[in-house]
Amino acid sequence: MTAADILQVAKGLAAGGVITLVGLNGNVVNVTTDGYLESVDTTARDLLNNTTYGLSAIYDAISGTGGVDTDLSTILNRLTSARAGYLDELGSANIPADVDSLLARLTTARAGYLDNINFNIDTRLGTPSVDVSTDIANVKVDTNKVVSDLSGAATTGTVSYLVAGGEQTALEFAKTNIYSLLSLHLDLANFTTGRIITARVYSKIDGTNYRIIDIVNYTVGSHDAVTISPQFNLNNYFKITLQIDTVEIGDVSIPYRYVLTNYT
Repeated sequence: MTAADILQVAKGLAAGGVITLVGLNGNVVNVTTDGYLESVDTTARDLLNNTTYGLSAIYDAISGTGGVDTDLSTILNRLTSARAGYLDELGSANIPADVDSLLARLTTARAGYLDNINFNIDTRLGTPSVDVSTDIANVKVDTNKVVSDLSGAATTGTVSYLVAGGEQTALEFAKTNIYSLLSLHLDLANFTTGRIITARVYSKIDGTNYRIIDIVNYTVGSHDAVTISPQFNLNNYFKITLQIDTVEIGDVSIPYRYVLTNYT
């Protein structure tokens, strides 16, 4: 631009007129002295209206949907005052103090304990020197036996009271281990009504000789069964005898039922 051109521009500004600007590519733009566009030629107008880099595109980029304004609003909504305060923890006065606290807690000795977490259990335990699979199987068998013994299954059958009369053994438990007699019943219904049956209970208290520990008389027809219900524990020989007051004309069948459990 020559000195004369500059002078012309100055005169136009002073007079409040319109300045015509011509670009290198020939586009013409008329601008008033207060900064407004007066007029543009067709080519310049097309450039200003361009949807990619024209004025409307610039406006949309700033204020339109997904523009700078939207992004700023999103940032402000996410970065609340409380969250902004959290950033203070990143300050030089806080982070070193926190690191110092962690270092004080995680001493060298404590850090070494972490190595104990990473190990091979097989290596630590080694190979068993003795095969215990047979012992485990035996324990299972013994355990099943204990459960079976403690369950107290009922035993039933019959015994005969012989025509000869006198005191006769009805049932005997020849045991030296600890066991428990949960219940015992002797059915006397096959004896003649009115007969008196004496039941005696014996135990080898000293381990050798039977001693009477109980005697009960039963009248047939009024009491048709010898019953021992209370549970009690024994660890020696035990028997029950019966004796009739008047002999029968033949042997008498006596049904029985008892429940016994073994402890050893």
